[in-house]
Amino acid sequence: MSPVRKFFPLLALLLVLACHWEFPVDPESSTLELSPPAPTLAKGTSTQLQATEVLGDATTREVTGTVEWTSSDPALAVFSDPTTPGRVTTLGVGTVTLRATLPASGRFAEVVLVVTAAELVSLEVTPTQPSLPLGLDQQFTAMGTFTDGTVQELTDELEWASSVGWVAEIANTAGSKGLASTLAVGTTTITATHLDSGISAYTNFTVTPATLVSIDLTPSQSTIALGLAQSFTAMGTYTDATVQDITSAVTWASVSTSVATISNAAGTQGRATSIAIGSTTITATHADSGILGNTT
Repeated sequence: MSPVRKFFPLLALLLVLACHWEFPVDPESSTLELSPPAPTLAKGTSTQLQATEVLGDATTREVTGTVEWTSSDPALAVFSDPTTPGRVTTLGVGTVTLRATLPASGRFAEVVLVVTAAELVSLEVTPTQPSLPLGLDQQFTAMGTFTDGTVQELTDELEWASSVGWVAEIANTAGSKGLASTLAVGTTTITATHLDSGISAYTNFTVTPATLVSIDLTPSQSTIALGLAQSFTAMGTYTDATVQDITSAVTWASVSTSVATISNAAGTQGRATSIAIGSTTITATHADSGILGNTT
């Protein structure tokens, strides 16, 4: 057999072995990649970084739990949860470099994290479910909770609305934002919206009938001759600025009944009868509210 023909079986054997032989990968040729590559987070939030080792033969392997994670500025961002490697939490506003290092080789990769100002998470409108008599105003306040856990008053920064405008309207002008004016008896929903984020909060607002504010008696400082009578009238002013005759709805009294008495009988309420020369104070009291009016 010729030397050339003897070489062919050996060549075939070498080709077969080459196809099945696993050549060692040079660890020095591997690289480390981090994702996301350029994260941006609001202050007070967290994100998960991942580390991937790209080997010399272009294969990859997940090494997030193997690498050592460090932050160039722990005042801005930290890896504080040992049970979740690669989990970074932001603490301050600014730019910080995050590094992942392979302990065995010392190779590392870095990403730059940008920490922005804390963002609004939720709103709360107070007071909650208020009820107010017709004619009075109600100031609403909105408190915002942010990603860093801080709470700020945002009343002047929000857009306010009333779902039933004929029951109550609410101001959006500078200096009076959140001030609701009652217009009619009923219920409306007050909503505050943060336009930049779209976050909103609401509460129901009930307007009840106007209530009594004060009582005026007429005539005032009256003088009559002994033996005569004097009829008094009670006029009530309400929260909606209306004035009503409530003579028959109050309880009348004379402080000095030896000088004059006053009737509470139906049809003669407020009629005072003189008994002796002197002076007395006539009072009219509204039983439900306890409001009192008086005259001499």
